[in-house]
Amino acid sequence: MVKKNYSVYIPFNFMLDDAELTDELKWVTITSLTNDECKITYGDQIKDYMLCAAGNYNEGLCIGDIGSPLVELIKYGNGCLAGIASFISGNGCESTDPSGFTRIYPYVAWIRNVTSE
Repeated sequence: MVKKNYSVYIPFNFMLDDAELTDELKWVTITSLTNDECKITYGDQIKDYMLCAAGNYNEGLCIGDIGSPLVELIKYGNGCLAGIASFISGNGCESTDPSGFTRIYPYVAWIRNVTSE
């Protein structure tokens, strides 16, 4: 698997446990891990429909970030929705442990069906 860089767009500045709310959209760049690498931290909880990614110290997701989009960066500043933030490490926001995302691809047909109504 080729490592990919993703951006996570985090609403309301939940990047630190004690951060104040803001209307400014924040983002952080994180790098994907293979599911085998992710299993080192989370064991058999990791399934094929999940994707893990991690950043530098203090660049992980926090509890309030669940549901945030994971965007794969493509040419010319465009992006493609790759996942939705699903879970974080019990070690907190400042941890370098990977964060977990639900991959979008397995659900594309369902999303198209639901949103076309």
